[in-house]
Amino acid sequence: MRSYTEELTVYQNLSLNSGSANTTFFNTVYNDATRTRLGSFDWKFLEKAGTGVTTSGSRVVQLPPNCEKVRGVTVTSGSTRYTPALVVSQKDWQILTTTSYNSDIPTHCRVVGDTIELNPIPVTSSLVVTFNYKKKVV
Repeated sequence: MRSYTEELTVYQNLSLNSGSANTTFFNTVYNDATRTRLGSFDWKFLEKAGTGVTTSGSRVVQLPPNCEKVRGVTVTSGSTRYTPALVVSQKDWQILTTTSYNSDIPTHCRVVGDTIELNPIPVTSSLVVTFNYKKKVV
């Protein structure tokens, strides 16, 4: 594998241009390609766990701002742990939530923006929602 300097030299030789504008262009493309390549791997140091707490009558739990993708959700009620299924499709979520009911046993959840929505709606507050997620790479 070639170093950055070797890559830059090859690029300048192929383009027949070693000017500063051309070098700046190469740096931009090179950095973007490196970020994309490294971002395609599941790095263990990017895996995080977070927690949130439900409020009575609300299905929404806030995700941390550095969350890129939720990998799994666990809801703890007392000493019992539940693992609701992640719903991806908006249509499936609408079917599940056509009849609104309350229960402290979540069966499904979905990620909407920077929140997790639980179904059914929790009856009590203070259910602990634990989520495993991939951190955003900035």
